[in-house]
Amino acid sequence: MDLSSVIAEEESVARARRLDDLAVLPIVNCTLQDTDTKRPVEIIRFGIEVAAYKELSRQVAGTIGMSWRNTEQQLGMLLSVLEDAKNISSKSVMLLHSLAATKQQPEDDGKSKHYVTDKLVKEQKQIQAKLGQLWDASNTGEVSLPPIDLFDGLLLLLQPISK
Repeated sequence: MDLSSVIAEEESVARARRLDDLAVLPIVNCTLQDTDTKRPVEIIRFGIEVAAYKELSRQVAGTIGMSWRNTEQQLGMLLSVLEDAKNISSKSVMLLHSLAATKQQPEDDGKSKHYVTDKLVKEQKQIQAKLGQLWDASNTGEVSLPPIDLFDGLLLLLQPISK
């Protein structure tokens, strides 16, 4: 086995671990006391998409750091990551709408449990504002990589919902 094969294998294992650590383990470790299993699955899917976005961002950032790429290729990679971030943002909006439409179960104190909180809405608005700024800048030719941790706050707020 040559060195390049070993390195590629180690990178694949590290990528899989990051995916598990970010998207799967926090939710799998939660106890599902609810009979509504659709919510946790939707959140896990969102977490996996966030992890894939982070991997793409990490790969593009590393590739752009190399000087042998030309400007057109770099621009294409940056726009690809920006487009991926926009798609994930759209999916997060749909997830929040789905959670808001979920039948509210009364808690022990008789009050309804609301899945979509002000914190979730505020976090989603911040993501959209940041992406809007990046998209507007890209229209003027100033394309930059979206933050790799763009969706982390939203994902952290969503994980307890799957309990």
